[in-house]
Amino acid sequence: MFLSFRRYDVQARWAVGVAVTALAPLGVAVWSLLRRYDGQLGAISYSRQGLFLPGFLATIGVTGLMAAVAVVLGFNSAGQRRNDRQGLSWAGFFMGTAVLSLSLIALAAFMSLRMAVTSGSPTG
Repeated sequence: MFLSFRRYDVQARWAVGVAVTALAPLGVAVWSLLRRYDGQLGAISYSRQGLFLPGFLATIGVTGLMAAVAVVLGFNSAGQRRNDRQGLSWAGFFMGTAVLSLSLIALAAFMSLRMAVTSGSPTG
């Protein structure tokens, strides 16, 4: 009964739950960007050989996917006559759009401020 996605009140609850859960990987992504940001250079530096880039992109991807699911579930269940949890539907929809927007902003910030650092000395 709890996992019956045909019911709109279940979709509303899941929309809020998924949107709130999407905040965790978003927080990890933003924390990793802030940790690697160098104010003097005005850049986010990372090693080309390290796991930062694939890890960051995977975290942003998971965040975006979860936020998109929250948006779809919230929008689908909002306005339905059989949904007695309209507030949760709209909350899930707007929280999902906020998380999706923040993840896109974090990705855009990384793409515009990134600076790959090659470790070791140049040869030749």
